[in-house]
Amino acid sequence: GVWQLTLWARTDDGWAVETRVVGPHGDRVAGLAFSPVEPLVVTGGADATFKLFSRRSGGGDKASAGAWICEAVGTSRAGAAVTAVGVSRDGSAIAAACGAVVGLWSRASLDLLAVLANPAVREPARGLHFVAGGAWLVVETPSSLAVWNLACSLPAQQHSHGA
Repeated sequence: GVWQLTLWARTDDGWAVETRVVGPHGDRVAGLAFSPVEPLVVTGGADATFKLFSRRSGGGDKASAGAWICEAVGTSRAGAAVTAVGVSRDGSAIAAACGAVVGLWSRASLDLLAVLANPAVREPARGLHFVAGGAWLVVETPSSLAVWNLACSLPAQQHSHGA
């Protein structure tokens, strides 16, 4: 089937579809994150892109109260599928993982700020979580966690599951 991104809005009568995007990445949507500071959704997918969808306010009537539009598209440098995405706590950075490599991108310009690669981790990231005010990034794989201190871009700690 075709993957869809559907964003819902609460109404007086329950819930209504605000925006539906059919095939936002052509194939599977592998990651989704919300900005904590603005109405922004970031998605990542098999097409080697991450997309920023922002909510635009409509007119005064309920029918056009808001819609989500794709405002920007970032492309992985490696041309590999984006497996996870995250948004920093202050909204200034987007994290996008392509397999085990994580790129940090400027929210404002989509310039690549840093590349985080831990040679001990070969599995694709499946979760990216900014913590401690955005000073740290947790990279989750199927069997390990790596915690990056973004001030120095070195892995602070790694924990692997299993033997």
